[in-house]
Amino acid sequence: MKKPLVYFIDDDDVVKQVIERRLIKLGCEVRAFKETTTLLNSLQENLPQLLIVDLSLEGDVSGLTLIRQIRFMNPLKPPIIILSGDRDQTQVIQGIELGASDYIIKPPNRYDFEETISKWLQFDADGESESGSFQLVPPDKGKTILSFRGWIAEVHSKGVTLAVDHLIKKSASFYICGSEIKKVTPNFDRLLVSVTESSSKIISGQQRYLIELEVDPSQEQALHEIRLFLATKFSELSRSELD
Repeated sequence: MKKPLVYFIDDDDVVKQVIERRLIKLGCEVRAFKETTTLLNSLQENLPQLLIVDLSLEGDVSGLTLIRQIRFMNPLKPPIIILSGDRDQTQVIQGIELGASDYIIKPPNRYDFEETISKWLQFDADGESESGSFQLVPPDKGKTILSFRGWIAEVHSKGVTLAVDHLIKKSASFYICGSEIKKVTPNFDRLLVSVTESSSKIISGQQRYLIELEVDPSQEQALHEIRLFLATKFSELSRSELD
């Protein structure tokens, strides 16, 4: 699956490194810029799926001016996320009026950052999923907002536990798709779930997040298939103990 391309411009090296590292962890291909001219030239050659613009750029071109120039070149795309230290949000409002789609306040909180960025990342959800890959689809959208690698760590009577590389906000609701899920619920291509718990754990020497997912009660048939899966696994374990 192709990684979403994200462009990011900030003239603060420390902030740039932090943002770049977080985007890579989210599974993005990242191009970081310090000069507006280089960014504008790159936009003419290849459009990213998402663009993050720091409003406090120093030099001849401000962040707001840059957004205006980008929207003149590409009125509808790509989505622009504002990175701003302006807590009274005056500049943020101006940026939204100029065509930005969303904003993040500096210094960016990791949870808010991942939630905001993943909301605007779109993957091709039509293709066949690779084994061990999952996609998150908001109930009111047809496109995937986040794709990640992981595995089913546990199947319980009301849902599943995933071991994944990304933190997912507790109480979030979405459809989860993936070939591993289909092994548990073969008659369902996707499951409507909510995150009941999210915790970090060191597994095989690497940090992973254990995400507890509970299937929505409206999907009674899916819950039934989960229970059948559990019963089959329990039966297999019982037979192996007898052998």
